[in-house]
Amino acid sequence: MFLHFGENNLIKLKDIIGVFDIETLKNSSENKQFLDNIKEIDKNNKTLIIGKNENYFSNISVTTINKRINQKMMF
Repeated sequence: MFLHFGENNLIKLKDIIGVFDIETLKNSSENKQFLDNIKEIDKNNKTLIIGKNENYFSNISVTTINKRINQKMMF
């Protein structure tokens, strides 16, 4: 199964390692340093999705993405 996380982007559910709120990550100096090293971050991005092979950003909230994951896991 796949997760749609905005702008025609899809990732296999089994490839997701973690889903994180970017604003929450910015509250920790270690996490903020990690985010600062990522050049592709945009001010509209709300969520960081860490995958097996790469990281993704989404303008969809972490709450909505988690709801989508939970709906897919029920089937």
